[in-house]
Amino acid sequence: RNRTFFSVGQLNAAMGQLLKELNQRPLKGVGLSRWELFERIEKPALRPLPSKPYSFALWKVAKVGFDYHIHSQLRGQLRGQVLNLVISLAFRKALLTVE
Repeated sequence: RNRTFFSVGQLNAAMGQLLKELNQRPLKGVGLSRWELFERIEKPALRPLPSKPYSFALWKVAKVGFDYHIHSQLRGQLRGQVLNLVISLAFRKALLTVE
């Protein structure tokens, strides 16, 4: 409070110190600090990150038309005995998946 910072680095260093002090301070009613609660409860429950990155997808249910076309954001065409088949479409960054 009432301090002047001349760079983002100085500000981040001061905020880091204040955050450390806040996390070490005991909580009222609990008697433990945020850091102690994290170490006892949350840290043992952590799991490693998945090996493959998350891939966001938009899902849509569609019906294959009489001309074998799927009418959606991306135009596509299916061959074979799929007439009137209800399918699921997954739109990803560079891929359309038909299930």
